[in-house]
Amino acid sequence: GGGNIIYTTTSGMPVFVESYCDKIPTDFLLFQNYPNPFNSETIIEFYIKSSDYYKLEIYDITGMKAEDVLSRYFKYGNYKIKYDAKNLSSGIYIYRLSSTNKSVSKKFTLIK
Repeated sequence: GGGNIIYTTTSGMPVFVESYCDKIPTDFLLFQNYPNPFNSETIIEFYIKSSDYYKLEIYDITGMKAEDVLSRYFKYGNYKIKYDAKNLSSGIYIYRLSSTNKSVSKKFTLIK
């Protein structure tokens, strides 16, 4: 039904559904990697609304850059990157996607 309500359920009670994203992105969205935690490989997904030059970087928990994953021009669209953490040791890391005017970061846990 309308207004984010399911009118018929097995219990007969209405269920409210929250929106996944309330705002339309102006530049891009960076999603949580999966699986997380992971052993050696994980998927990093992002949505780009504005074509631009983007960088994906990995930082250790102290803020030191651990790896440059990609650095290139992307057109609008959805992207998935399979990241292989073979050069990293176990721990918590930050992955950051940045464009010329914005950056977004998320955490992941690597267990080897």
